[in-house]
Amino acid sequence: MKYRSEKEKTQQQIQDWLDLFEEGCFVVGHNILGNDMWMLWRHLGFAPKVMKNGKDYFGNKRVQYVDTFVLSQYINPDSQSHSLEYLARGSDDEKMDYRAKLVEAGAMVGNEPKGHEFSFYRPLMDSYCNDDVDANIGVGKRLWAKSKEMYKEDWIHTSFKQMQKDYFLYSAQAYTGVKFNVEKAKALIEHIDTEMAKIKSEVDPLLPPRSLKTSEESFYRIPAKPFKKSGELSTIMEKWLIKHNAKLVDGYIHAYDLKVKMENRRANLYCIPN
Repeated sequence: MKYRSEKEKTQQQIQDWLDLFEEGCFVVGHNILGNDMWMLWRHLGFAPKVMKNGKDYFGNKRVQYVDTFVLSQYINPDSQSHSLEYLARGSDDEKMDYRAKLVEAGAMVGNEPKGHEFSFYRPLMDSYCNDDVDANIGVGKRLWAKSKEMYKEDWIHTSFKQMQKDYFLYSAQAYTGVKFNVEKAKALIEHIDTEMAKIKSEVDPLLPPRSLKTSEESFYRIPAKPFKKSGELSTIMEKWLIKHNAKLVDGYIHAYDLKVKMENRRANLYCIPN
């Protein structure tokens, strides 16, 4: 796209535009904290900062973000959808169906994957972007008016700022990921399993006898086909023995201080600890 080949020029144009506004001005847009600001940061270096005390930043300019996607959820939590298309539907600033227009113009067949319509440029995209801005303005004004009706002049409530910051942080995790130590996680699982087994061995003898739950039956049930046609143990049987720390000796399974006869036939056999 053009901004990639003229990156420095685009950066300067955005900075010149920002310089036209006063410190603390409003930056309003739909899902800007979940998409647009991240793209501006990634491709053009304008880093966004979202603070719950209202001191937000767009690059080096102090601003106050109002993300109408978050605002819609804040004041209309039961709405069927919070998309710009849905919120603008039926109004004078309703968005065009860009995909349908491209199919109508012969630029697409219509069975392409969702989002394919934005992977290439057509002059129609200019009109779509203008419609998108108009829809954003209309939706923003309506949500703004409802917010003032609910919270009066001081409607940018601390709780909204916190909700907006939370959404920004969720988006950050979606784009950058979360550090995860696989080896420590495996060690933790092993530790938890050991501790759970220890607790179970101490508690179970103190509990009164009861029938097994379905999940417990499944856990202790000896595989219905413990042998292969050759007479060797089946893979599933080998895994079962390992899981229960059991041994097969002279046709008998030894586990949980029990001795259960193993037969080469389908049967509901269990090896259940006392």
